[in-house]
Parts: sequence; C-alpha cells; structure tokens
Amino acid sequence: MPHIVQDKNILSYIKKLSKADIGDICAEFKISESTVRRSLSRLESAGCISRYKGGAIAVVTDKTEYNSRLDVMREQKNFIAHKAAENIEEDAVIILLGGTTVSLMCSYLCGKKLTVITNSLPVVEQLKESPNITIVMLGGIYNREEHEFYGNITTIGLRLMYADSLFMSCRGFSPGIGYMTDHIDSVDFYKLCMKNAVKTYMLADSSKSGRSEVAIVAATNEIGCIITDNGISERDIDEFSAEGIEVIVT
Repeated sequence: MPHIVQDKNILSYIKKLSKADIGDICAEFKISESTVRRSLSRLESAGCISRYKGGAIAVVTDKTEYNSRLDVMREQKNFIAHKAAENIEEDAVIILLGGTTVSLMCSYLCGKKLTVITNSLPVVEQLKESPNITIVMLGGIYNREEHEFYGNITTIGLRLMYADSLFMSCRGFSPGIGYMTDHIDSVDFYKLCMKNAVKTYMLADSSKSGRSEVAIVAATNEIGCIITDNGISERDIDEFSAEGIEVIVT
C-alpha cells in the first residue's frame, strides 16, 4: 500500500534527526498536515515513535533491558509522564533522573523554556535539539543497563545544583514503608537530589505497588507528590493521603 512506503520514509527522516516537527515533515515530503498526522498515528501505534504536541521523536527499538521495561505498562507510563509535565512552569529548573517513566516526560517538554539537570542519556538525547531547554548533564560512570551516569563524580556535580522540582521513579513502593530501588549505590545520590529540590515528584505506575526491593530511596513522607495510574488501590491512596502526600491518579 502507498502509505507503507510513505510511513517508512517519514520514520527514516525522524530517525535521522532524532525528532521532527510536523511542519518540517510536510515541507520535506510535500504532503499535507493531515496526511502527516495519520502517518505519525500509525507509526506511534507500531511503537516506532513517541509523539509530542507538533511533532515526533524516534523511539530506540533495540531490546535492551531498559527498553524492555519501557514497554511494560507503556500506556500508563505515558499518562503519568504527561501529567507530570503539566506541573512544570515556564523558566523552571528541574531535575530529571533516570528511569523509563521519567524519560517519557521529554515528549511533553519540548515547547517549554526550562533548565533540565539530568544524569540520564535518554533525556539528553530527546531534549538536545530543543532550543529553549538548557541541559546540565551530570557526568560520572556510565551504567549501560540503565543508560545513566552514577558515582562520586555525579554526586559532586549535583552538590552545585538547586532545582524547583525533582522527578524520579522507583522499582517498588508501599505506604508506610516508602519507595524502593535495587540500586544500593544510588541511594545517597537520590537523597541529595531530594535535598536540593523544592518539591519531589515520584512517578510510579501501579505495577510497582507492594513490590519490595533491597534499598529504600525515600520514606513515604519525603516525597511531596506521587503520580500513578488508576490501577492503584483505594487503600493505598487513602494511606498516602493520610501521611500528607499529594496523590495524582491519571
């Protein structure tokens, strides 16, 4: 079918640039905006791109452990990421840590004027061409499995930073216990991030509820707001709320 070839060409164009606006695609292929939008819709359904308002970002398709996690609860993670982005004001300074849900926020930030502090390579890759976003990349030892930097150099760099908001994720959470990770070496770094940000947002889909991991990143009341999906139980919502935590359910 004709649209298959067209979709393939548009995907190649987006991959070449990492991201592309609808207007640029229209000009490149001399086709209408409605035609481009239909093509992007098909490509998004196939998991080839991630759309943002006015354009699209190429999705890495190699099935590393990180990218496999990205596909788990993908729809819910997108809703959570979108809602998280709505809490960011123009000219804000934000910290975006590693994690699949946090990386999905980038699609919804491209049009804003921001300063983004991050240790996440996927975040840098998605935002690097956004002219209104200043990126502060925290260096250190590169973790190939998580696509992020960690270690003493990362922590030293963060000590110089201050942010309006911190967006982070976890591997498991439970009211009364807190938010957990399997990366013991990163706990001190996460603690410093929380200390250096005015408000901390935890992005966690409902599959993480009740899951236990080896290390506690933060106690329940150390997080200002948890953003999750409607798979979370009413009991968990009530317990978080009773501890004074803002709960946003998408």
